[in-house]
Amino acid sequence: MLDHLTKLIAERIAPWGQVPLLQEIFQSEEPATVARHIYEFCEAELGQQPAEALFFFCSIGVVFGLEMPGKQRIVIKAHKPERPLTLLTQMGDVQRYLVARGYPCPCPVAGPRPLGKGLATIDELVDEGVFRDAHDPAVRKAIATALRELIQLLRHVEQDGIDPTPFDLRLPSDVLWPKPHNAIFDFEATREGAEWIDELAWKVKRIIEADEREPILAHGDFSANQMRFVGDHLRMVYDWDSLTLRSELVSVGATASTFTYSEQPGITNVETTHADAAAFISDYEAARQQPFTPEEQRIIQAATLLGQLYGTRCQHALHPHEHKYSRTWYEQMLTEYGTIL
Repeated sequence: MLDHLTKLIAERIAPWGQVPLLQEIFQSEEPATVARHIYEFCEAELGQQPAEALFFFCSIGVVFGLEMPGKQRIVIKAHKPERPLTLLTQMGDVQRYLVARGYPCPCPVAGPRPLGKGLATIDELVDEGVFRDAHDPAVRKAIATALRELIQLLRHVEQDGIDPTPFDLRLPSDVLWPKPHNAIFDFEATREGAEWIDELAWKVKRIIEADEREPILAHGDFSANQMRFVGDHLRMVYDWDSLTLRSELVSVGATASTFTYSEQPGITNVETTHADAAAFISDYEAARQQPFTPEEQRIIQAATLLGQLYGTRCQHALHPHEHKYSRTWYEQMLTEYGTIL
């Protein structure tokens, strides 16, 4: 198993060159060293060694799919060192809360536990169903409906003993961007040429900050990349360390900006257009059985635009000299969203 996991890691990271996240967590980018960490972690925390390595991928965290003796299948997620124990502990409590109420969420098995320089969580592996293209209207509707159900379930979660405050990741008023989710995006080094992105982002940030509605826990990466479907039925939602505390309107808008995104095999059209976002918001209105007011729509649109601007800022950081991310695109943004500014 150790050799197989080493091979999985090596194959996955080969196209990337450097993988700063592995270095940050495991103090090594050597596949055999990372695999050995996981092998020893399972032995220490679960009392047995894995029988089979199923998958490996790396994004905001490092994820390992394993089969244990007795056919138990688990997912280990190694988190960045800055992820606090309180947040990851409360995350597990939220997952159990949702599972108990029938929401399609994996149940925690153990954790958080120390792994490398950070902490790791262990969930059951549920991989029934397939990943779908969220441009399909039925899939889009299912995602919008599931977001509404999630927000309703978590609206007063503190009454059940869950503290949502560790998930309050809202930025101070004088900070525009969060720390990029991956070290490959260096915002400071690529400020030149991104002035128009920042200028527009400041404007929509002010609109969002004027929203004084109660913050509610919701999933911060509620995209097709994190979901499996059986037919048109949403079977499972992953990546619960993306929980975040913000108003319902901001959650709807932020999700509308990225819900079609996917890195899954066979799904090539991952762009979320202005029309896609509008259709998602309409589906959400249908799920809540009430249209948004013009004032609410303005906040939602601002959150949608800010999400798209963050993605644009990331792409500019990778390709700072590409014309696509120049001020020409600014004009397109103003055409689509100018009425909210």
